[in-house]
Amino acid sequence: MEGIKTILTEEELAQFKPVKTLLKKGEASIHHPLSVHGSYGNRSDRCRRSAVLNYFADGTFSDSDEPMLKGSVIPKVREET
Repeated sequence: MEGIKTILTEEELAQFKPVKTLLKKGEASIHHPLSVHGSYGNRSDRCRRSAVLNYFADGTFSDSDEPMLKGSVIPKVREET
């Protein structure tokens, strides 16, 4: 969480106002993928679990031949016509 401060400009740092959000068991945090977000280290003896869901409009395709996920087989999408 502190790492973001090493790349922000002075102006961005002045505007950077983290908001603490405590989630109860079963709750979820939903935010825009370009929102700066993060968490501090897990100090408990239990695992911290997460899931990521990305939604795209119909017809969205990748502009790259790079793998989308390391170790996962994802078929290449159609070329733009």
